[in-house]
Amino acid sequence: MKKIFALLLLSSIVISIEAAGPSLRSRRQHKAQGGASAEPWVGARNDDRSPRSGRQRVFEMINGCRSLRELECDRGAFPRANALGFTLPPAPQAEGNAHNQALQTDAQTQAALAAYQQAQSLFQQNRLEQSLAALEEALKLNPKLVLALTLKARLAMAANRLDVAKTCLLKAVEIEPQSAYAQFLLGFFYYLDNDFKNALPPLDRARQLMPDDARTQFYLALTYEALGRNDDAIANYEQAIRLGATEKAQLADTLTAYARLLFTLGRYGESEKLIDRALAVAPDSRDGNYEKGRLLFEKRDYAGAIACGERALALQGVGVTERQIHFLLARAYTKTGRKELAEFHLAKFRASNPSLRR
Repeated sequence: MKKIFALLLLSSIVISIEAAGPSLRSRRQHKAQGGASAEPWVGARNDDRSPRSGRQRVFEMINGCRSLRELECDRGAFPRANALGFTLPPAPQAEGNAHNQALQTDAQTQAALAAYQQAQSLFQQNRLEQSLAALEEALKLNPKLVLALTLKARLAMAANRLDVAKTCLLKAVEIEPQSAYAQFLLGFFYYLDNDFKNALPPLDRARQLMPDDARTQFYLALTYEALGRNDDAIANYEQAIRLGATEKAQLADTLTAYARLLFTLGRYGESEKLIDRALAVAPDSRDGNYEKGRLLFEKRDYAGAIACGERALALQGVGVTERQIHFLLARAYTKTGRKELAEFHLAKFRASNPSLRR
């Protein structure tokens, strides 16, 4: 359990994150441990609770397995999915315009802006190496160009260079503390790095500066939830739903995440209403179908749970893992006495590595 990222980081670029292991410290992750004691797989790790912490598909840009060029060629590195807030919005146009107007209009600054605009265009084309080169030129001409710093941070997060991203974002908010977008990205960075305590102040500041932004409210809700502050999480989920009513992908993400929290709290009826709303908006959501299956299992509608689980397994997504779906199906098939299918899904569950998704 979380959707944001990162991914990334354009309005249509999404970060997937591979499991990070014992360093993950979300409270909900801790709750996620534990199996179903009456079942034949007692003792197996149960990740059926959909934890969102961790890193999936990690890429190393400098010393490791992936260069920006390889990322450019691998479209699968940036799947677009309705998976709990992994899509970042572009910098608000009004904010960008205001920043541009505030800059000095000397020739060097104009050249820096031109280099940034070229970098942005290249980024949209997924030409990441060229985009980075243009950004370096922009920042050489104007080291305080906040738009270039935030774009470089997004590139760095896409390549798992969180050290570079952090440096850029801290500098950006120091230069322009009233930038809602820079504050949001800094909070998002800390959230991505599982540093939920430090994620809260910049996200809350972004909310104050941009109170009508549904995505900021969404990440605040996720952060409060990770910190175990469920009442605050619920209040922010409710606000995110109100603000994001016209954005279908964002609304589905928010409804699904909120439903998961209510499921964890044992409020199954309220959770199911939210999941039904999410599926009405995004019927092909893997997460939504999986969550519906879990709810039906709790209602002892095992046939319904199987139908939803099988549908989720056939859909693409970067939120819920196949391992989680196999676990649900193994339990549901056991309850219906279909031992062969139960053992098949249990074997799939045991054969797959535990993977935690934000």
